[in-house]
Amino acid sequence: MYNLTCASRSSIYQTSNTLSSSFKSTARRLNHQRAMSNTTSVIQPQDSTSQDRDENLVLNLATGRKIGYSRYGVQSGKYPTTIYLHGYPSSRLECSMYAKDLFASGLQVIGIDRPGFGLSSVPDKPLQDRTILDHVEDIHALADHLHLDRFAVLAVSGGAPYAFACAYALPPERLVAATVLAGFGTYEIASSKEVWAKLFWLNKLGVIAPVWFPWTYEKLYSWIVPWYAKRLLKSTYGKVINSAAFKAMPTRDQDFLLRGGEHGYEDTKSNIREATRHDQFWKWHVEEARLLAKKWPFELQDLKYENLRMWYGTADVNTPLVEGEKLQAAIGEKARLDTVPDGTHASVIGDGVKYIKEVLNIRDDTNPDTTSSDS
Repeated sequence: MYNLTCASRSSIYQTSNTLSSSFKSTARRLNHQRAMSNTTSVIQPQDSTSQDRDENLVLNLATGRKIGYSRYGVQSGKYPTTIYLHGYPSSRLECSMYAKDLFASGLQVIGIDRPGFGLSSVPDKPLQDRTILDHVEDIHALADHLHLDRFAVLAVSGGAPYAFACAYALPPERLVAATVLAGFGTYEIASSKEVWAKLFWLNKLGVIAPVWFPWTYEKLYSWIVPWYAKRLLKSTYGKVINSAAFKAMPTRDQDFLLRGGEHGYEDTKSNIREATRHDQFWKWHVEEARLLAKKWPFELQDLKYENLRMWYGTADVNTPLVEGEKLQAAIGEKARLDTVPDGTHASVIGDGVKYIKEVLNIRDDTNPDTTSSDS
């Protein structure tokens, strides 16, 4: 509910933005060879005929699990591919907002569904046996399947923990770049008094309720979120941009919604449908919120990738700038934090293609003004 409720405050176009078992490294450390054996790719019928996208792709693992993924942009461009780690709750279709800009820039982004979202299978083991490192195995398997020797990862909002997990567990030589936009941190950071003071009240509920009141939270989620998703799906682009709520949005969020236009609005509705595709989807949404809040099986200072980039907006009340500052302090010199003046949650995420160009050293005049903070 954390991200679905963001839509009522910022932009319906960006509806998906966040809400301990020790890692048995010798037994389970990136056991992608097992997962990769006998994998196949199944291309489902496409919803879009556009040359800039393939949206309903499935990788079948030997374990029986499925990984849903999408492709946007130029398939055989000269730049490294970026794997996009969607927000919470959301799906692989979230990065459709970048499609036209990616194609125009000669870039490719691959969106990947996490377990219980979109076309990916539901988790195959109980919550107590899961960690955020499990999804790194899926990312590794997908990269191998797509023959990506080196690739970048870009994570937004509730997808950020998985970018940190990639920076910890993937071989550093495989990563061209690791980028976090308006990202959620550890539960300890997200619930700290400094971050807490900056959060919108509904986001505070999304942080603590799955941890302290999981049964109640799941019941409320199962009632409220399906109703709210149906309400969003029944709305129209024209109704949204002429509403009082739209006029009350920050200017950057208005620009973000208008930039996507009616096509972008329809893409967002498709994303909502995918995020809520599974029967009893709320169960998996709540379980992931609890998974993100579990003690991570690594420390932030132990990340192996040494050039992590993070962007946070000064006007973000979902993942405030202070959250990024605390993450950067915990990681140390391996991370660089850039501040986006007046940046909101939706507007920072919406500028993702500009940040991809920045981390891949593709220089042009489109990069937004930012100020940086290196430790």
